[in-house]
This record gives sequence, C-alpha cells and structure tokens, in this order.
Amino acid sequence: GDAARGADIARRGLPSQDVPSCNQCHGPEAVNDAYPRLAGQPREYLARQLTLLQDRQRGGSEYVQIMHEVANGLTTQDIADVTAHYASQVPGANSGVTTPP
Repeated sequence: GDAARGADIARRGLPSQDVPSCNQCHGPEAVNDAYPRLAGQPREYLARQLTLLQDRQRGGSEYVQIMHEVANGLTTQDIADVTAHYASQVPGANSGVTTPP
C-alpha cells in the first residue's frame, strides 16, 4: 500500500466515499479510550480487522456499527494504503497519552 496516501486518508478521510478521518477516533486527538490507537499495529492485522468489519463478522464495542459503515466505504486499495500508514508508525506515537516532563 501507499503509506503517504494512507496518511492523507487517516488525516482527512474520503469525503466522496462517506469515510471520515481515521484520526478523529484513532489518532492523537482521540478523546474516547474505547477507540483503539492504530500506530504500529501490523498491516495484515489492521487489514483483516477492516475486512471483518466490512463483512459484519467483527463485533466489539458499542461503537462497532460506526466502523461497519466506515469500513464499507473503503476499497481494497484504500485499506492497503491506510494500513500501510499506520503500520509504518511508531507504536504509541498517536496514543493520545502524554507524559509529563
């Protein structure tokens, strides 16, 4: 996948496909700990989760319906790109948690 395009999807979403920014919920500004942080997760794992969400085969939190709809808006190439982006990040880089100096 194209990690640079994936970074753009994570940051801006795909408005023409009704896909919101991934970072809204899964990035550094995320405010709900129920949403997993994605930085450093293996690409294959993330791609599998999105495919399971598309197929309505993945449950989880009370927010799973949101992700079913988001995943349905992604093409195979979109998934390859956005998962390449998150896999290329340092784990914890977008955890949303800051350590005091």
